[in-house]
Amino acid sequence: MTSLQQTVASAPTPARTLRVLHVTDVFQGGISRAVHSMLANSPDGATHHLLYEGSEVPDLRYFDSVERLPRSFATRILAVGRHARQIGADVIYAHSSWAGVFARALPKHVPVIYQPHCYKFEDPTISPLARAWTHLAEKTLAPRSTWTVVLSDHERRLTHRLYGAARTHLLNNVPAIDLNSPIALPEARRAFMIGRICPQKDPAFFAQFARALRSTDRETEFVWIGDGEPEARAKLEAAGVRVTGWLTGEALIAELSRPGLYVHTASYEGFPLSLLDALQSGHVAIARQIEPLRGVPIVQRTSPEDLARVAHEVFVPGSPEGEAVLAGSIALNQSMSDDAQREQLRALYMKVGLERS
Repeated sequence: MTSLQQTVASAPTPARTLRVLHVTDVFQGGISRAVHSMLANSPDGATHHLLYEGSEVPDLRYFDSVERLPRSFATRILAVGRHARQIGADVIYAHSSWAGVFARALPKHVPVIYQPHCYKFEDPTISPLARAWTHLAEKTLAPRSTWTVVLSDHERRLTHRLYGAARTHLLNNVPAIDLNSPIALPEARRAFMIGRICPQKDPAFFAQFARALRSTDRETEFVWIGDGEPEARAKLEAAGVRVTGWLTGEALIAELSRPGLYVHTASYEGFPLSLLDALQSGHVAIARQIEPLRGVPIVQRTSPEDLARVAHEVFVPGSPEGEAVLAGSIALNQSMSDDAQREQLRALYMKVGLERS
């Protein structure tokens, strides 16, 4: 039995239902999928309420109440406090940077769990001044987090640099889809990426990868599953990448059921949920080398050209590089499970429940 299992097994159960208010202004893409997965894996003895903004519709099976955030910055801060009082929240769970501001700006009446889902000050595409201001905001608000939920050891280190006394809790991401297909090398020359077309996911890197691979391989199809900034989308399409737009439900499953190689190109992350979804769909994966993926067993490279060389080998039957990609993909898929996340969430809510009892 692990130390975490021992702690959970020996800890008393909170005397009453724990009421959790989830807050996010980006209920779409990876965050909405992560929230839905977390609620599916949450332990009994908690009710969940959502205060949100975003382009996707919450799954009402998981929430006892759902309400939209108002439009302005100040009214959003006030709305969090008001809604917490209305439902008698025991904890506010803030997902993403701005939600972290809304939940921690006013005097703290209930504990706040803050999950940045990646720190914005790591974004290399914004100006140094913007990064400095973002870092200052996170540093100022960090002491007001009761717990900070991190997705990787890298994110834990960043949190403790912001505030040395921060209490962190590791929560592994899990796939948001339930295909559970056996992972195999692709039977077709197809390379794809999943995510919002935005600077964080670095579509320009994927376009460079596509051009580099096409210089030696004219047969590979390149696909970006998602949508986003029109100018960046146009540049992807100019590089010969098919952009699907946002897909959900059966349309997403159908696209993920096609054979191919998943290529993750983001410039910074918390931990990429789309990578896990690709593995769960039976695909092998390679990735751009970034700090949050340090120690993760999949094959990683620093440049589009080096990733293109790996991809070329993946499409060659029996190549040693292809076998290494397969082994790494299987290892990562096995390490990120619903059972592990359920245990981690139970431990987190137990901590909050004990502090409130």
